[in-house]
Amino acid sequence: MKESRYGYAVARTRSLENSLLEKNKLEKLLAAPSLEEALAQLADTVYADAVAKLDRPEDFERALTEKLIEEYQYMAELGMAGELVTLRWRYDLVNLKLAIRARLSGEEPRGFSPLGTIPPEQLMNLESLPAPWGEAPLEGERDPQKLDFILDKTFYRAALENSADPYLKGWWQLEVDLRNLGTFLRLSALGIKDRSLWDEARIPGGELEEIFAELSPPDLEALKTSLSMTKFAGLAEEGVRSLEAVGSLGNFERLADNMQVEYFSSAKYIPFGPEPLIAYILGRENEVKILRIILAGKANNLSREEIRERLREVYG
Repeated sequence: MKESRYGYAVARTRSLENSLLEKNKLEKLLAAPSLEEALAQLADTVYADAVAKLDRPEDFERALTEKLIEEYQYMAELGMAGELVTLRWRYDLVNLKLAIRARLSGEEPRGFSPLGTIPPEQLMNLESLPAPWGEAPLEGERDPQKLDFILDKTFYRAALENSADPYLKGWWQLEVDLRNLGTFLRLSALGIKDRSLWDEARIPGGELEEIFAELSPPDLEALKTSLSMTKFAGLAEEGVRSLEAVGSLGNFERLADNMQVEYFSSAKYIPFGPEPLIAYILGRENEVKILRIILAGKANNLSREEIRERLREVYG
């Protein structure tokens, strides 16, 4: 049944995988002397049309977003809109947070992503939000941090519940665990000992849910010990080391992203099923993230070495 439903879609997507940028292409972009030259190098890639429409080089974010819109439209044409709706809910989450902050401050909302499933103007009416956001207990809450916690928990609960495919559900569980690990480290770095704040911020549903429920910041030694027999052991060690050595989680965040790339790259050679299609769209999103880092670095005149420190692994 998987073969009949997904065979054609996977075959078409395999050919598109060749358009994903390889490491040597990214190295050339990294070596470009300016933002303008870096964008010029994208003229022989799938980003060419979107880049050509830019009025100014500094508007490169528009080109990257346009490519992602095109990819999600392609997946919808393949009949994958239902399977991938949870991925687009991430953009609704960002948009909803922007709408709430604007409403609390009385300012005009700005910066909405066109990649969400809900029109931005509809997000401004918090009393009649569609699923899954209508389930979020937002009424009466005005603390921006607590509102973020509520929305995050609402999102991940819905994403897990609406991911029938085990591979996609595994992706969300991995993301929950990485989010919780990062949150624990950040609260520890701030020296926060308020257990209630950790309970509010901690997202349920990951593989490490029971372990995290027993931990409490800022006990970093307990964190390392509790995760020592899991696949997150090295990441936890690096997170603690980074905090103690340089007071920053930059390298931890890069390694966490690499763990996600490793997860979706594992589906590349599955012949049939939704896994290769999910992996492809995640791979393209990761590529856009890398391009954003490179292009933003060029726009801000960062050195090649400074940009390289921020780069993630590529899908492949």
